[in-house]
Formats: sequence, C-alpha cells, structure tokens
Amino acid sequence: MTLLTKSVSWLILTCLILGLTGCATQQSPVTDTTLNQNFSFLYSIQISQKKKIRFSGILATRGKGKSLSYALLDPTGITLLSATITEDARSSTKYMAAKLGESPLPELLTSSLYRIFFSQSSQMKCKQGLFSFSVESKTEQEKMRACRAGPFPWWSVHGSPVSESVLYSQPWLGVKIKLVRITDANN
Repeated sequence: MTLLTKSVSWLILTCLILGLTGCATQQSPVTDTTLNQNFSFLYSIQISQKKKIRFSGILATRGKGKSLSYALLDPTGITLLSATITEDARSSTKYMAAKLGESPLPELLTSSLYRIFFSQSSQMKCKQGLFSFSVESKTEQEKMRACRAGPFPWWSVHGSPVSESVLYSQPWLGVKIKLVRITDANN
C-alpha cells in the first residue's frame, strides 16, 4: 500500500471510531417541565457572530401547554418579530417587521429557541446516528444540551439556574445567543 492509501485508511478508521464512541457517551435526557406549565418571562437577548455583537434587545416569551410564543423587541421596545413554536418544531410567524426582509434572523431565532426550550432527545432534530448524536447533562450549576458530529459540535445550549441565563452557540457559524432573564412577566 502506498502512503496515501494508508493515510486515507487511517483517517476513515479514526472517523468511524470517533463516531461510534461519540454515541456511547449519550446520557439520559434532561426533563424540562417548564413547557408543561404556563409561564411568561422577559429576557435581555444578545446575538453575536464571530465575537461582534449583531443585535441586542428584549425577548418576551410565553409558554402555554406545549407551545412557545415569543416576541423580539429592539432596545426601544418596538416589536420586530412575533411567532409561535410547537413541540414538534413547527413555527408560525404572526408578525415580522419589514426591515427584517431577507434576514436569516427569524429562522435562526426559531431554531435556537426550539433547542433551548424543547429539550427532550426524541424531539431534537439532531438524533443519534453514526456520526451525529445528542448529549444532555444536568448538574446543580448547569444544564447542557448539544448536538455533535463526531468530535465537532453543531450547536450547544448551556443554561445556569443560578444566574438565570442561557448561552446558545453554533460554533461552525460563529453564532452565539445569550439570554438573561430580566423578570417573570407573571408578577
């Protein structure tokens, strides 16, 4: 065998082993009961890409049954986007400001909020396979969900009950969304 053939064989074998061992690390699902209750929260939201802040504003959320309604507001309180996401990942836009136009923001926000608030493994679009798998863990300090392809993360969600904050990231796009709870809108 030539050196090139040996290198390609070694690379394929390594990828297979990483894919198979990655599936073995899956932990039991985190149960997120918040969507089975009615709730309303306000969050400050900051969206950054490649360490540059692209948007800061307010996110109003309302959970009712097995759906999540949200409204994205700019810093002055003007509604830019209003939509609903269901447990089965369907979304419907109620309002979108004209200035969002062809922006990828509505789709990005919908997919990230789905991954943040709907946490069951069976519901996530990243299902366990040969090269992709989901990982979930929970401690007193942090709650984490992630979708990985072998050793590479597609996306992750890190939540802290202590600081009432959530950090969503898609490393391959350089996108991070930080939510910090401002208040419980029910009070």
